[in-house]
Amino acid sequence: MPVSPNTRSSAHWSGWVARICLGCILSVVGLFVFEFGCYVPAGKAFKDTAGIAGGKRWEVWFRKNKDSGEPFTARLFIERTPEQWYHYQLDFEALRSPSYRIQAQGDHFVVLEGSSPLATLDEALGHFHRIGRDEPEAADVTFGPPPGRGGW
Repeated sequence: MPVSPNTRSSAHWSGWVARICLGCILSVVGLFVFEFGCYVPAGKAFKDTAGIAGGKRWEVWFRKNKDSGEPFTARLFIERTPEQWYHYQLDFEALRSPSYRIQAQGDHFVVLEGSSPLATLDEALGHFHRIGRDEPEAADVTFGPPPGRGGW
């Protein structure tokens, strides 16, 4: 029995729709796995970004939280001396996508999350002041280099 052209066309398009839906589902699952770092062992730390601002070296590190369904803790490290680094918690539920960076502005620094200001940092006083909060946060001190080389 011959198949009508309309039936072939309908079957052809339904196959493409199924492929597109499957591709969308796999893309969402892949993005979730990447952003939440489900493949990263708990406690593993890695350097995300680094640079120099105002003559000071800085590095942003991510550490995988204990639960595999939780994202990362992000910390900013600023070098005081080669053996002393100040560090500040940027986020305890950070995803991989926001890129952090530092800009020197006069006698202080501005911490940017993507292109949005997140905080100001008075490095001389060691105060990290989040935008929208009243009280500054004091620095934690690491003796020795940042994580991945013996710290945090």
